[in-house]
Amino acid sequence: MNESRAPGLIRPEAEERVEIDMASVLAALRRSLRWLLPLTIAVAVLAFVVLQLVPAKYRSESKVLIETSDIVYPGDARGVEEERALLDNEGIQSQVELLMSRDLLRRVAKRLDLASEAEFQGGGGSLVSDMFVALGMLRDPGRSSLEERVLKTLYEHLDVFRVDGSRVITVRYTSRDAELSARVANGIVEEYLNLQSSVKRETTDLAATALETQIERLQGEVKEAQEKVEAWRSQAGLLLGADNQTLDQQQLGEISTQLSDARAAQSQAEARAKLIREQLRSGGSLESANEVLNSQLIQRLVERQVELRGRIAELSTTLLPNHPQIRALRSQLDDIDRQVRQEAAKIASGLENEARIQRERVASLNETLDELKTRAGKSNEDQIRLRELEREAQVKAAQLDQLMTRYREADTRRNAPLLGADARVISRATVPLEPYSPKVGPITAILTVVTFLLGALVVVLGQFLSGRAFVSVPLDDEHEDAGAPDTVAAMSAPRETGGAESARHAHDDLNQGQWRASAGAMAGYGGMA
Repeated sequence: MNESRAPGLIRPEAEERVEIDMASVLAALRRSLRWLLPLTIAVAVLAFVVLQLVPAKYRSESKVLIETSDIVYPGDARGVEEERALLDNEGIQSQVELLMSRDLLRRVAKRLDLASEAEFQGGGGSLVSDMFVALGMLRDPGRSSLEERVLKTLYEHLDVFRVDGSRVITVRYTSRDAELSARVANGIVEEYLNLQSSVKRETTDLAATALETQIERLQGEVKEAQEKVEAWRSQAGLLLGADNQTLDQQQLGEISTQLSDARAAQSQAEARAKLIREQLRSGGSLESANEVLNSQLIQRLVERQVELRGRIAELSTTLLPNHPQIRALRSQLDDIDRQVRQEAAKIASGLENEARIQRERVASLNETLDELKTRAGKSNEDQIRLRELEREAQVKAAQLDQLMTRYREADTRRNAPLLGADARVISRATVPLEPYSPKVGPITAILTVVTFLLGALVVVLGQFLSGRAFVSVPLDDEHEDAGAPDTVAAMSAPRETGGAESARHAHDDLNQGQWRASAGAMAGYGGMA
């Protein structure tokens, strides 16, 4: 502790510490206001003037919602997978890339005649860029075509992005011309919708053209397949009759029906003849047989029997049973009864003959049926081949029907006046009223504040680096309370009185021992810790 110190500040051989003199720092800041305030004002004025000279830029944006088209033509409906492929994240990002494609921007540039705009013609580069061009490190813009320069300018000022959490795509364009910025943003969106519609129409035209060729080829194949079916049917004798059945099948069905009818008629005739024979043998009444009652002769004979019985009954009231007249009437009655039985026997014989005829018919039909079954068995292979040819013809005919349906749908879409795009504009770009850049007020205010803060920081750092921001305070118990005011008074006395000689001595003493005092104080802090 033998270093030289400013006289009157700290007593020799006393322990001391270093503190920041905030009064000195604040005094330095107050003195710096003489040059810091004019500098800050000058920077603010300069920034305001420069920003006034910077060309204003206007920004316009248009928003598109990706969705399926409301205009649905026949065959234009999509499946679930197609809907998902259009509306998922990859599908939306694909639409973003389409909006930024060179072909789309080239169409927009041609449609809006952007090459005639001064902004897209390109001017002279900066001195640095010209130097790099001269050194061969950059490409000379003058060698690029006008179309390339227009597209380059479009890409530099165009921003297309998807709004997070939605299927909305924003098309944003920045330009020095407010009207041009809105016109380009709307032009890109309109051309995007037109491109989608034109792509749909081109796809439909290609599909219709391809379908026409396929339909012509398939029509020939269907005709050839049908001709093969008819030729094989004629060759194999499988001609069709009613209900799309072959003649053999039709005959087989008819013979089966006739055979059933013949067997039924045979059984019925035999049963009726048997019934009449039994009644004749047993001497029973023949009135229960329908065939006997249906005979006109028997009906007349029965009527005659009724008359004779009535006559006999009438005469029996006045004559005896053996009277010749009654006996004659009974003889007539017996003769009529004999005639009735004879006639019934004839009817039974007729029924038996009919039964024999039906029996012979059944036998004949059985032979015919067996022959047809044999022929049907032999034609099975032909029918199998015929069915194969028919299936082939039916498959080709079904394919032709499907192609015809798709062709009619494609032709309907092709002739439609408008094919809706898979998107719609939900917000058109309008001409901005105020430029988005440069913001004169905020930028000027920020530069002013930054300049003032940097100037103040320089002053404070100067105080710390020169050591004038530090002051030594003794740690002696006896003089700790009194020494600090004396020291502060000794430090501030030269500045407050303004004496040149006292200030000079104090300054020299501080320059000689300040850093050593600071080092000692830091070492003391380390020992105490």
